Amino acid sequence: MPLVADDGDAGTGAWPASEDAVVRVTVWAPDAHDASGLASRLRAHLLAYGGDAASRGFAGGSRALPSLDPDDGSPLATFTVTARLRAM
Repeated sequence: MPLVADDGDAGTGAWPASEDAVVRVTVWAPDAHDASGLASRLRAHLLAYGGDAASRGFAGGSRALPSLDPDDGSPLATFTVTARLRAM
């Protein structure tokens, strides 16, 4: 006799099934202030995005962190967000 089971949605309430992907974004700019500002604005736009047929939007990750490119020393800022994807 076949057994059919539903192992739930891990308490997320997400249906239909979905999955998450961590996305790291790096922004280069002429100086560290510009890189951090642009990265922060881009992160805010992604977090405000309402989603579409392929995604349910984005959730917070890390804030914009300034740094220097290890290859050439140019200023950059990086952040992460979690893309909440719809299962296809």
